[in-house]
Order: sequence, then structure tokens, then C-alpha cells
Amino acid sequence: MGKSTVFFGSVPSDIRSKITQILPFTVGTLPMRYLGVPLLAKKLCKSDCYSLIDKVRKKVYGWQNKKLSYAERLQLVASVLAAMQNYWAAVYILPNGVIDDIDKILKGFLWSQSGSAKGKARVAWKDVCLPKDQGGSGLKIIAHKDSLWGKWVNLIKLKGGSIWDVNVKYDDSWGWKFLMGMRDKIKPHVCIDNSGSIEHVLWVKNDGNKVDFSVNQVWKDLKCNNNVVGWHHVVWFKAFNPKHAIILWMAILGSLKVWNKIKAKLIFRGLSNSLQSIIDDMAQYPYTNNIWNIINRLVIAACVYFLWIERNLRLFQQKKRSIDEVWEGITKFIRLKLVSLKVKCSGAVIKAASIWNLQWANKSFRGCLL
Repeated sequence: MGKSTVFFGSVPSDIRSKITQILPFTVGTLPMRYLGVPLLAKKLCKSDCYSLIDKVRKKVYGWQNKKLSYAERLQLVASVLAAMQNYWAAVYILPNGVIDDIDKILKGFLWSQSGSAKGKARVAWKDVCLPKDQGGSGLKIIAHKDSLWGKWVNLIKLKGGSIWDVNVKYDDSWGWKFLMGMRDKIKPHVCIDNSGSIEHVLWVKNDGNKVDFSVNQVWKDLKCNNNVVGWHHVVWFKAFNPKHAIILWMAILGSLKVWNKIKAKLIFRGLSNSLQSIIDDMAQYPYTNNIWNIINRLVIAACVYFLWIERNLRLFQQKKRSIDEVWEGITKFIRLKLVSLKVKCSGAVIKAASIWNLQWANKSFRGCLL
């Protein structure tokens, strides 16, 4: 009893008195905080969310002085910082100003150690948040299905009925009216499968195919409708290296221009001199787990990454390595990566082992790594 509190809204005093006699809980007043978020009797405004913005900012400041790669920062944004925002978004429709402020913090953390991304962002934020197959990094924001908001909607608003049959009332909150306004956009994507003993909800994709409902698919069909880029498998594949993939991804989007200096040292000598042309050519190759498909992608990503590291050494530390030294670093990384792979023995695998000075044994590569 001592841990329970009752809150009233628009309840006559005599009814309140009867309820408190039956349930002798302490009577609480709004606003208050519950499970880390504010409970309000009015529309959520930006000033109510300052604690969320401050929490994200403090977390970022604790990480900014550490030497983190772009891949590590992106992972922290996706798994930690965005999760804070998602937790609140599962309960409330956040004001646009709050979302903008948090996005600025996340952008600053991703692109700059100083916390300010102004003039330093390598890729536009809208592109960062696109799915990988549409040219983005796959960063996204989703809501939790078991949220306090979701439970309240089912119990109070739907009352066991269907969202398609609920009528909007004049005194409904702005947030509920907003959600009801989304029904026309969502309705064409939802269908019921009555073929089995239990009704099953299916999601109709933009291409007309029906699949099991998932938040990921809804995000792709409603939020991200860009064309699929042919090169996404060149960057994001089963054996990719996160640090290299992020730099290659930025390079493809036009952020790095140093490919020509190393092209003479690559095994792809018949390809164009343009990085974009090389990516376009490779995107035409079948996406399979063939050993040469994997090696080709590893080599391109590693070359771009090591060149980017060399560029930073020359600009910020006044250090300079020869092309042979850079190439040695690239080849050593590729050989280390190949040693970690387990692949079936084939002519292509044996040839790859020979070219990269490795040996084949027990479903994996072995060899001298000097």
C-alpha cells in the first residue's frame, strides 16, 4: 500500500472520496516522474524534456575525449544514445524541438570530438539514417511494443476493439488525433490472413509482397522509400570490418578523394580510375560467399581505410609513410582477416591461398603472417 499512489483527472470530488475509501492510497498530483519519464496532464512541451536532453549530452561528454573510430561512435549512437530517446518516444510523441536538439548532439558526437558537427559532417544526417541497402548506415529509431503508452491505448482507447473501428472524439488529445490521422497511410499495408485456425496479421510491402509484421519492415516501407543502391553489398557483407566499412561508405558518398594514389598497387588494374566506377563495377558482380567476392570487398574497404589513416597522419601529425608501407599494412590486414575465415575447399580457395601466401588446412586458411 505504501508504494501505491492514485491520480485523478476530471473526477468529481464525491467520486474521488468513494474511491479513496475503498483504495486507501495516497492521492498524487501531476506533474511527476514515473520510470524516468514525466507524467503530465497536458501536452508534452520542450521544457518537460530538458532532463532527457541533458542526459544524452552528459553521456556524450563522457565519451568525447576518448579516441573512438567512426564505427565505434556509430555503434554507441545506435545502441545507447538513440535508446534513451526511444524510451521516451515509447511513452510520448516528442516535440520536434526536442528531436532536433538530440539529433544535433548525436551528429556532433558522431562527426567531431569537440561535440560540434557544424562544417565537419561527412554525410548528411538524413542519409546516415537510411537503411544500408538505400545508401545509409542503417541507424534508425523505433518504439517499444510493450511501452506504457501502448498498454494504455489497448486498455483505455481500444477496449478490446480494433484500431480501424475507433472513432475520433472532439475531446481526444492532440496525440491521439495525430495517431488516428496515420490510419489512412497504414491501412493499405495491413491485411488479415484467415487461412489458419487463428487470424494472422500480415504486412503488405511496397512491392506488394505479404510478410509477417515487423517494425523493421514498417520502417523501410513508410519512412525510407529511396531507391536501393547497387553498391550496398560492396560495403556491408558478412565478413566486413566495421572501421573499414564506415570509411568506405563515406568515400562512396564523395567524402574521400585519395583512391588514385593507390590504384597502381591494387590487383584490380583493369578497372576504372574512379572510385565510384570501381564500386559500380563491383556492384554488378553476383552477391555470393565466393572467396574472391569476399576478398575484393575486403581489399577495397581496407585500401580506402588505410589511405584515410595516412591522410590524417600527414595532416595532423606531420608523419609520412611510403606507398609500399601503406600497401604492406593493407596486405597484412587482408591476410589476418582471411586466417579468421572458415570456408569450403575449392579451386578458388586454393588459388586465393597461393596469391596471399597462405596455406589451406582444416576448413580455414593458415600461413605465415610476416
